[in-house]
Amino acid sequence: VKILFAGERKVCDQIFEGMNNLKDQCFAEVTASSVAMLLSFGEAIAKSKRSPEKLFVLLDMYEVMRELQPE
Repeated sequence: VKILFAGERKVCDQIFEGMNNLKDQCFAEVTASSVAMLLSFGEAIAKSKRSPEKLFVLLDMYEVMRELQPE
């Protein structure tokens, strides 16, 4: 999470400097939907039926997620 959301963490830390509870709450709210989507992707893979056709779709989705990840 620290790597994926480094920018969001930095902005929250700068805006809410000295207000630890508020900056942590803001960070959690800003990243909650993205984390939920990431976890649901893993769950969908684990629950899906194995088929060659689905493999390419999952690999394409994985590639897009990797491209969106900051370096």
